[in-house]
Amino acid sequence: IVIFDSELLQDLSSVVQVDNCKIIDVRKDKIKEIYICKDILVFVLKNLFSRSIKQNYIIALIKLISPKLVITHIANSTDFHVTAKFFEKNQIKFLAIQNSNFAGSDYLKNTKIGRLFFLPELLCFSKWDIDLFTKGVSTVKKFNVVGSLKSANAKEYVKKNKIKIENEKYDICLISEARMEIADFTHIENYENFPGIIAEFTHRLCKKKNLKLIFAGRQKSDDPFFDMETHYYKGYLKNYNFKINQKKENEYATHVNMMQSKLIISQGSTAAREAVSFKKKVLQCGNFEGHPDIPLPVDWPCQLKDKSYEEFEKRVLTILSMSNSEYEKALSDKMSLVMEYELDTISLIKKRISQIIM
Repeated sequence: IVIFDSELLQDLSSVVQVDNCKIIDVRKDKIKEIYICKDILVFVLKNLFSRSIKQNYIIALIKLISPKLVITHIANSTDFHVTAKFFEKNQIKFLAIQNSNFAGSDYLKNTKIGRLFFLPELLCFSKWDIDLFTKGVSTVKKFNVVGSLKSANAKEYVKKNKIKIENEKYDICLISEARMEIADFTHIENYENFPGIIAEFTHRLCKKKNLKLIFAGRQKSDDPFFDMETHYYKGYLKNYNFKINQKKENEYATHVNMMQSKLIISQGSTAAREAVSFKKKVLQCGNFEGHPDIPLPVDWPCQLKDKSYEEFEKRVLTILSMSNSEYEKALSDKMSLVMEYELDTISLIKKRISQIIM
């Protein structure tokens, strides 16, 4: 097995024996060694105008390794898509495990990144992700719904470390989505401001109604953007004494925080969908412009498009007043569209990997 991209290696370690795999780093800041031989040089030079040098190098390296399976937990990786497409008719299998939300079908149709999108097989969160691709032109050859690997690992982490979970320790868990850079959605007006606006709304309401808030950080302690996360929110929360609960390495801090909260609020974070794995109430309110490139599986009650504080307050208080069963009933049968939460995710992924490499 080759692991494509060492990002989220911790999560993959629950479904493959990482020490017995070859890891290919594809991020510039992670690449520590480069293999050079005649076959690699010839392939790179011969295909110089077909793909980037890095993509040609990765393909040449995988050709030499000739594994049974190339697996990634970064299903949005264009490098993975390009590489998988090259080996489409080869015996080497490529398997992607979903780790984050995908852009809307229009974005997949009309952008270069979308047109390069190719996955021979995707292990995805829910049926909604399948529907998203069947509406677009991006190619995914095969789907298997497995739920969230990160959520499954978080549950195991809590169990293994005997962490006591208080279901209603916090009224609200706000997911930090500080925008240090905008790569994919520069065409959406004010997109970079949405997380700050949502954070201000949340802090204003918690102060007004004396609600218990946990502000779940996005960056790990070793991330170069660690300090910038707090810096981003200072511009929006200057009237509040806020504190971001930032993650430590190898801890599922955000997921533990969500497990202990009545309501999870986010712009469009994947963590909000993962919260459904813990049967938590969710409110996503990051699509203020109603843009089709930021789709969400369901509308009421877990999506808010109105950008006024008054509507935000009204919706949050309505959801907090609902029991979990009332919230689920309001979603009708669509809870599993947000996230398939009753599957044994780790076992399903292990089984699929075994089927491929046997």
